[in-house]
Amino acid sequence: MTDESEPDSDSGSPLPPDHEQVWVRPFWRDDDIQVDKGISDVLQAFWKLGVVTVNSCEDNFGKIWVQCLSCTYRMFIQQVFDPAHEDTGLRQSLAWYLGAVELSIYPAYAKYADDGEVFICLRLPLDSKPQLLEFLERARAYSRPRLVEFLEMVRTYSKPQLQEFLERAGARSGSPQVREFLEIVRAFRPQPL
Repeated sequence: MTDESEPDSDSGSPLPPDHEQVWVRPFWRDDDIQVDKGISDVLQAFWKLGVVTVNSCEDNFGKIWVQCLSCTYRMFIQQVFDPAHEDTGLRQSLAWYLGAVELSIYPAYAKYADDGEVFICLRLPLDSKPQLLEFLERARAYSRPRLVEFLEMVRTYSKPQLQEFLERAGARSGSPQVREFLEIVRAFRPQPL
């Protein structure tokens, strides 16, 4: 099990890993993190879809376990559930995913709590990794790659630049889509503004 976020002040350091680890760099960070080798490809597939993960384990009581920020997971699911998709393979993969995944919701660490963020925990059978990777690859064909590029740019903003951006964007529109987008932007800069 690895903690892909910075250590939480409420709980101290992450738990020591009990699976072989590899170093990878998520798109929202400036440094590499350690993750379980057995699911590094799964995590990277989620990251390519813009899903921010905070914890994971390749074998958590017999399940693949991935914990992610709800605002980024919600955006990913909305893209996949788009009824305009004509891809029968994607629909079949989605049906498999919905039948295989166990979802649970947990309160976010203190550093995310100010934004009302929660964590979505995904648990899947260990032998489902090939189907999961196939589903994520099919979903990627319908993702918005420009969002990941934009969030990489936002990550480099200073606090004053980000605060100005958020104020301008929030003042221009009160639409639910803009509010949701601003939640996602804040998730990539979890320190209080």
